[in-house]
Amino acid sequence: MSILESLVGAFLNAAQGEKVAFSDKTGSYIHKGSAKFDVPFASGKSWQGKPELDDSGKVYEIQISVPVLSEGKPIGVLVVELNGTKLEELSKK
Repeated sequence: MSILESLVGAFLNAAQGEKVAFSDKTGSYIHKGSAKFDVPFASGKSWQGKPELDDSGKVYEIQISVPVLSEGKPIGVLVVELNGTKLEELSKK
């Protein structure tokens, strides 16, 4: 198993936190005001959320976000969602 197999989804937010691209339909359209958008956009540094159970209640998912830069300034944020349960399995190999 590779780390790519743990990828659940990904989305790209523009400067106002609005989604401009995504791998799957998501529950919300605007992420401005949430740490996954605000931290990387304001600081230029990555952010990692705490593991949370998915809707099935069986799988832990982790969100990681990074700023998208143009000429060194944030213009958006890329967020990826990883299956933490699969990552745990991968780390044991």
